[in-house]
Amino acid sequence: MSEPVGAGLAVQTGPMLALRRLGLDVEVASVGHEIRTAVMRTAGGTVLGRTSLEGLAAPMVALHRARLQGVLRAHVPDARVHTGRAVAGCEQDDRGVRVTLA
Repeated sequence: MSEPVGAGLAVQTGPMLALRRLGLDVEVASVGHEIRTAVMRTAGGTVLGRTSLEGLAAPMVALHRARLQGVLRAHVPDARVHTGRAVAGCEQDDRGVRVTLA
């Protein structure tokens, strides 16, 4: 089996609220690390400021892309997950969303 590739990412408050509606926020948070403070720095590393992220409507979570994919894939049938494909378009109506892959 090949090693997962990709990068770390931060799931911000808005997406975490969407995951909460799906019942997946706690599971995503459990495979990552909550970001409690944001630190802004210059290119040389000098700290310009700090912002507390405590008390937001949902936590911001840092994790590896493969861990997020793992949580999502565990809750979606394999036939509905397509990796390595480009999205050519999408349409939304009252029945849902249709995504066309290239």
